[in-house]
Amino acid sequence: MFYERMLEEHKMLEKRIKELEETVKKFPEGKIFSAKNGKYTKWYLTDGKTQTYLPKRKRKLAEKLVTKKYLQLLIGDYEQEKRAIEFYLRHYNPNTCKAHNLLLKNPEYKDLLLPHFKPLSDELAEWSESPYDSNTKY
Repeated sequence: MFYERMLEEHKMLEKRIKELEETVKKFPEGKIFSAKNGKYTKWYLTDGKTQTYLPKRKRKLAEKLVTKKYLQLLIGDYEQEKRAIEFYLRHYNPNTCKAHNLLLKNPEYKDLLLPHFKPLSDELAEWSESPYDSNTKY
């Protein structure tokens, strides 16, 4: 039950990471960082070796680089979550799901347990208990 949801979440994260990586490739080269200079903030473009001041007239470039930085950090967050799910999936033991196994191995317990499970709503309970026309062929 939870294992299957984790598998789905893992697939969704892999897909989302690939999409974001493709999007990041479309952004300009370089990285941006900002520095405070008194009450002003300055933007700098860096390639890892040199730093270049980005004047305010290059705001569009700064916006693209900050968006790229955000997406790269988001990819990192998704990869960390994916690794956590992979850890769970590697260490999952299907024999620990004792409540579920009780019902699978002994279906006669199902009728005994039904009164302990509440329906989602009163309306749903009323609908499930209401009489209906059954197929006379069966």
